[in-house]
Amino acid sequence: MRYRCPFCYYTIAVDDMSRGYPVVCAGCGKTIQIPPGKFDPGCIIGDFVILNRIGAGSIGTVYKATQLSLDRQVALKVLSPEYTTSKGIDDFLREARAAAKLSHTNLVQALAVGEEDGICYLAMTYVNGENLKARLRREGRIPVDEALHIAQQVAEALYYAWDEAGLIHRDVKPDNIMTTDDGIVKLTDLGLAMNQSEWTEGMEISGSPSYMSPEQFAGEKLDPRSDIYSLGITLYQMISGRLPYDGETVKKIARQHQEAEPIPLRRLVPGIPLPVEALVKRMMAKKPENRFASMEEVLKAIWTIRQKTAPNKSLVPDVHTISIKRLDYDMQNESSELKAKVVDRVSTKNMLMDRLATGFITAVAVVVVMLMLYTIFDAGPQDSLRVYPKVAYFEKLSTDRSLDRKSILAEGKKILDELPNLHAPEQEFNRTKMLLLIANLELEIAAGENLSLVQKNSAEQKRADALSAELDGMRKTNESLRRTVERTADYDSLRQNNGKLSALNEKQASDLRALYARFLQAEKEIVSMKKREEKRDEKEIRLKILSLQAAGKFRNVDVLVASEQVKKPYLYSWLASKDAENTRLAKVYSILTDSGTRFSGYPISGYGRIEIITGGCIDYKTPLGELRQKEWNAFPASSLYRLLMNDSSLKRNPAMVRSSCEFLLGNYGAACKADPANTELKQTVDAYAEREIERLKYESAVDKYRTRGKVRSLLERLKGSDSYANYEKVLKPLL
Repeated sequence: MRYRCPFCYYTIAVDDMSRGYPVVCAGCGKTIQIPPGKFDPGCIIGDFVILNRIGAGSIGTVYKATQLSLDRQVALKVLSPEYTTSKGIDDFLREARAAAKLSHTNLVQALAVGEEDGICYLAMTYVNGENLKARLRREGRIPVDEALHIAQQVAEALYYAWDEAGLIHRDVKPDNIMTTDDGIVKLTDLGLAMNQSEWTEGMEISGSPSYMSPEQFAGEKLDPRSDIYSLGITLYQMISGRLPYDGETVKKIARQHQEAEPIPLRRLVPGIPLPVEALVKRMMAKKPENRFASMEEVLKAIWTIRQKTAPNKSLVPDVHTISIKRLDYDMQNESSELKAKVVDRVSTKNMLMDRLATGFITAVAVVVVMLMLYTIFDAGPQDSLRVYPKVAYFEKLSTDRSLDRKSILAEGKKILDELPNLHAPEQEFNRTKMLLLIANLELEIAAGENLSLVQKNSAEQKRADALSAELDGMRKTNESLRRTVERTADYDSLRQNNGKLSALNEKQASDLRALYARFLQAEKEIVSMKKREEKRDEKEIRLKILSLQAAGKFRNVDVLVASEQVKKPYLYSWLASKDAENTRLAKVYSILTDSGTRFSGYPISGYGRIEIITGGCIDYKTPLGELRQKEWNAFPASSLYRLLMNDSSLKRNPAMVRSSCEFLLGNYGAACKADPANTELKQTVDAYAEREIERLKYESAVDKYRTRGKVRSLLERLKGSDSYANYEKVLKPLL
């Protein structure tokens, strides 16, 4: 571990045993208190000195840091310990290097990536601004066009990442969307980004549950449509101020993504333009084929909608044009929400002629008025009559098909009541025009209601036809049964008079009984086959969960359980019990590996007294006053058990606590012995033993000498289980 002296900036190198204790700086001679954590302010990782913690992402923690060689501030992302495996580090470094090659205004630039003492890190440009999550927490929701503006810039970043490097982000959410002080939107956290060509079946599921696509939960191969789904969820949250799916557990959220329909946006925020609601709904479609085919289609759709929602069309950047402007949304507050929706679609003259052609206006008096208005409208600018501003506003409002027609009619009647009741030509003209527009709306509403009634009658007629068809079917069935009864009566009469026919009937009855017996047997075999399939699925999932728990990846188990509950509903209850078991183990693991100074001063038999528990290690002071450190799993289960029993929430079930200690240490046989009532644990250990025995048999056939050590290690792990004698008998020939 390295630490920078706060007085002279000298780099102090210390071992882990010195963490939390004072040392003398070789540069200035002053006594410096070394922080207990590896990521506290002043600690050095690679070329970077940590200043403070900014936040946490899906796979790591982000710190504000200074790059020593270039003396600049950066955002330093450190990979979480649960992902710091050989494979996890390789994947992280590979994808981070690919992301570092990308350069786009709407992407946070990756500057450097590396690994030091098992700590994997990624340095990115430090953005001076706030993320979208903080803004939503402060403001609740964002105006429609500004939300579209943010989504447009994020879509540009995603389009560029896919087009340039074939990368899928996999974690689009408000936490990863930053807005700089200059108003530029930047997408961050490419740590989960994945090249599509590197997808393999069975790879770990990653992402933030509230924003993950259904195919992401199912572990299927992803493409940009998965990012489109996550961006749609984010856009829904920006506009409505809430998430469409927000269950209490990962399992509930996964099921909602797969099956539930979100509340329509217009119900949450009345007045939202229909095209905006349609855009978000299509982006959030359950099936990828029902979404936009590409990010470019999303960009074109957003641009088209913003031609009507933006306060100034000139502020809307073209597709693939980088936006570096902060929009002036104060312009939206100058008029009411309804007035902002008014768009010039068709002229009043064409609207009136269209209504006449379609037969909505039939009264002779209205036709006369139309002809008068037609003459007035064609008079052009030289005509002395002036259109009253509210009449012009209502004329435009009545052409907007995205608004409720009855609401527009009510607005029109209010305007009509407000018109001056004078006999000047100008007032007569405006009043006549308003009467005509209101008459059109009333006829249009009446026509719509009539159409709805016709559709309802049509639906009722179809239902009546279906019932009639069903009744005919029942009549035919009754007739068939009647004929069968008649044939049976005739058959009985013939059988009484003909012995041969009676014998034939007995043979047929015997054949039918034999056929029925075979049917029952086949049905039993199908049921048995289904049970075997369920047992096989349970075994595979048990082994997957066991592997993740052995690596300390309890969060991954939560995601795996949620995904399997969606794919295999017949195992839902069993998976729920596995989830509860995983929660218990995660709690025990957390106490043993990262409980800080909670047990400081507590004696640990044969070693001394505990100082601090962090990063998977236990620092303790020996009776002679020496400070030492061991990994938590280097201590015996009995010592760890006594430590855990100091937790009030665990005292109620000592057998479970002892079993959990042994299980986390890899002593599976001892874990079964500690909690003999836990049949699920016994089945998991049996499945593990069966798999390992088969593997060792194969290896022994190739190199028996090398296999002996592995056989002894396996027997040691299984020692104490009820089936140990059988395991020993099977493995003995391999020794």
